Amino acid sequence: MTPHPSLSTLPDLPLVGRAETIARLHRLFGSTSDQPPFFLVTGESGVGKTRAIHVVADEARRRGWTVAHGRAYPLETGMPYALLSDALLPLLQDLDDARLNVLTRGRASELRHLFPALGPAQAPPIAGEDPDEIRSRLYWGFYEFLVALGNRAPLLLVLEDLHSADPSSLSLLHFVARQLGEAPVRILASYNDDYRDANESLVGLERSLLGMRGLERHPIPPLTSEQTLGLVESLFGVSGQPLRAFGQRLYGWTLGNAFFIEQILVSLVDSGQLHQRDGLWLGWESRELRLPGTVRDAIRLRLTDLGEAAHAVAECLAVVGAPASARLLTAVSGVNDAATIEASEELLRRGLIEERDTVRGTSIDFRHPLVRETVYRSVSAARRETLHRAIGEALESSSSDSPDDHIDRLAYHFSRSGLRSEDTRPARYLALSGRAALARHANREAAAYLSAALTHGAHDRDGKEHRRVRHDLARARSRLGDFDGARELWMELGAEARERADGAGIARSERYLGALAYWRGQPREAVRHYEAALDAVDDDDPLRARLDLAAGVVLQEVGDAEGSRERLTRALALGEETGNTALQARAHRGLALLETWIGAPDEARRHGWQAVELSRSAGDPQTGFWARWALAALEGLTGDTAAMDRLMTEARAIADDLQSPVLGLWIAELDVELAYARGDWDGALARGEQAIRLADLLQQRTLRTRLQVWTAMVYLGRGDWSRAQELVDDAWASAVGAEATRVDLHAAVPAHIGRAALHLARGDFAQAIEIGERGLELADRSGYVVWVLHRLLPIVAEAHIRADNLDRARDLGERLRFEGHRIGHRLGLAWAEACDAILAYHGGDAESGARLLRSAAEGLEAVPMIPEAARLRRQLAGRLADLGDREGALVELRLVHDVFGQLAATPELTKARGQFRELGARPPSRSQAEGTAVLTGRELEVARLVADRLSNKAIARALDVSPRTVTTHLSNIYRKLDISSRGDLADRVREGRLVSVHDPDTDEGAGDA
Repeated sequence: MTPHPSLSTLPDLPLVGRAETIARLHRLFGSTSDQPPFFLVTGESGVGKTRAIHVVADEARRRGWTVAHGRAYPLETGMPYALLSDALLPLLQDLDDARLNVLTRGRASELRHLFPALGPAQAPPIAGEDPDEIRSRLYWGFYEFLVALGNRAPLLLVLEDLHSADPSSLSLLHFVARQLGEAPVRILASYNDDYRDANESLVGLERSLLGMRGLERHPIPPLTSEQTLGLVESLFGVSGQPLRAFGQRLYGWTLGNAFFIEQILVSLVDSGQLHQRDGLWLGWESRELRLPGTVRDAIRLRLTDLGEAAHAVAECLAVVGAPASARLLTAVSGVNDAATIEASEELLRRGLIEERDTVRGTSIDFRHPLVRETVYRSVSAARRETLHRAIGEALESSSSDSPDDHIDRLAYHFSRSGLRSEDTRPARYLALSGRAALARHANREAAAYLSAALTHGAHDRDGKEHRRVRHDLARARSRLGDFDGARELWMELGAEARERADGAGIARSERYLGALAYWRGQPREAVRHYEAALDAVDDDDPLRARLDLAAGVVLQEVGDAEGSRERLTRALALGEETGNTALQARAHRGLALLETWIGAPDEARRHGWQAVELSRSAGDPQTGFWARWALAALEGLTGDTAAMDRLMTEARAIADDLQSPVLGLWIAELDVELAYARGDWDGALARGEQAIRLADLLQQRTLRTRLQVWTAMVYLGRGDWSRAQELVDDAWASAVGAEATRVDLHAAVPAHIGRAALHLARGDFAQAIEIGERGLELADRSGYVVWVLHRLLPIVAEAHIRADNLDRARDLGERLRFEGHRIGHRLGLAWAEACDAILAYHGGDAESGARLLRSAAEGLEAVPMIPEAARLRRQLAGRLADLGDREGALVELRLVHDVFGQLAATPELTKARGQFRELGARPPSRSQAEGTAVLTGRELEVARLVADRLSNKAIARALDVSPRTVTTHLSNIYRKLDISSRGDLADRVREGRLVSVHDPDTDEGAGDA
């Protein structure tokens, strides 16, 4: 009889029963238009998830993809970005600084902020102080970096054991997965069904991505009885009835769990119960086979005859909780270098561990998480504490020059070491880890670390460090939305500061309590806390101005214009007193916004341009952005779209330089409004829908509400009431309904605009009036007249006219005229004239009604506000027909028929066609209207390149867009022109029958400033 072989002489288990699963997983190499970019492999422990994933990863490498492979370990569950670090650091460390800067668009420092092992990050990572803005920028930069990597070669991000992943990695992964779209990046991940529910972040990620179809779940079932038999036949090269009976018994024992099957077979081979004679495997027919009851029993059985050194190394590796170097295991296990090497070789021969290449060199790891778990459970609690302490001290010694390299691991091990309270190391390392996590915006991990630091440092409650930890914990809790928990800590710290007569401590607590009150929807309470902070600080303390600025912003948002002006003016005076140009710039910016909302355009411009100049002197681009945004919004609201466009271009350049997705979103809002006004409704919808998704992703609630309303207005114009209602309802719930956490006037008034417009479009005039009047009341209480003039008054006035409430409509028209003249609001004046026209008609003066309607339409075209101007011209056609001017009416109808066709404004187009028939004229064909050949600027570029015989890929390269974007543009062009081929489009171009919607020679008033 030949000696029985060990596991090392048995080949890997054959891949049996997984062909269908592998084929499904191979679909991730296809287009994301057919499936999402995130594939999630699930199943019980030992079922074969890792094997399936490795097969797909090997296929990706064969296809020339870049594969970044990481695994989460129980040790790292609380360590920020540990999973993504494990996957990406080997890839990142192969890039030199120049290449890294190219791939990150000059933002390598921000990537180092997430992954400190790459080197020190600059501090602060981002200009500005808003944690949400910083976090959004870090996340966005990481997403763009992944896409840049994928553009070099498609990237497959393989992430195993998500059930052990840290919350920050899962949060960042969620962000990336929601944004990927058609980017050349795919995610292949796995988790263990048995542990999934214990990780709340994982449960939330899975539910969210499944809900938006951003994830495909691939459960791996155990092997069937036949597949179990096939596996054994293939592995041992035998068959027959004894083997069939053995296979059935093996399946009944393991229920098809591949790892359990492997462990039993190895155990039977190691014990000699299965053995070879003359090259043939025997022992299948024995009824005395001793089979372990569970997979853990099988592992324990294999551990029983390990040597003493191998046992010690295995225990140390289990308590380390992650791959470990031989040097660390030697330092902790108590055996010498030679014995550690010999022990490792024994564990390798037994198939219990494997070697892994990591960024720190070659490390040793357990071959399967179940082996680690089984070994760890076999170690007594007292022995675990001893080992944790030894590991911590070994890490401390090895990282004396750079302790930050192991700060999380030091905190993990010392906090589990059973040290007495007099030993400050657990509390110290936990606090340091918490602050590091807070700086990296890993807020859940920060809160956990800092809470544990308080527990370990409870004996030092009156000490300065204990106060600092509570302060940091309060910041972490507030970022997580645990406002009650944060408030309790800051109230406690404030009370202690009063006992010590510590003015700075009182001011710090009151300032944070003010911010909390603001976010809880208690603006007056917030201002009270800011005032208390002011009372606590000295007159020359720079904090005074910041507190006044904060109070001014809060009061502005809730509509207290006078209170806001008082605080902002005070902050400005302090800035001028101290020569602080940055402070002056921010105060001027706040005053520019305030004067815009209350309808003082000259003052708004004065403050806005001073903010622009001062921010340039102070080197403060963010304030420069907001000053330009305020000025652009002012010019748009007052009808100077040319000036608005110039300011938007400048603000967009700053947002691009700062690489801030949040600032880019604020520009997107103006883009949507401008595209709507100019008649580029396709562009407005594309930009609006994209911006809504991003605003949701970046948790920009106020901005999302407004984007939803402005985008819904386009859908209403096109008659898509279903999508419009969906957007308006969501905006209402967020800004006004049960979901609203605070009263934000700048979201609440737009929500009223959207709901009133929806009721008006559906003919429910009573509801439109009720909602609109409530919105007017809300805006009037604040004195923010611009919100009144911007859509709201015209909507409410129209609803009253159509409900035959002419007296109220007349009052609203007079108000439009008064406010329009007072602040130079061209749109308001045009709407006042339209209101007068309709009232004149209702009063029997059809000629005056027609004259005023024409004047109002021309006023709107001069802005330009093309869709509304066309609506008025359609009504003008009706008045002309009533006056007997049939030809004049037909001229107007032909003009607006073309405009409505270009806009795809189905409700208005249908009405115009009905008016043709009422006049006894045949309306133009719908295809003629929709093929008016008014294209966006980018569509015109695409059309001309098609005429030059370029392919979609060549056009994409020329315009620096994706081929799919070119396909989308072509689809829009074909629909607008009612054509179906590239040849037809080329003919249109050569005939000179295409113009751009932005061409001032074809868009009436489009070039007017």
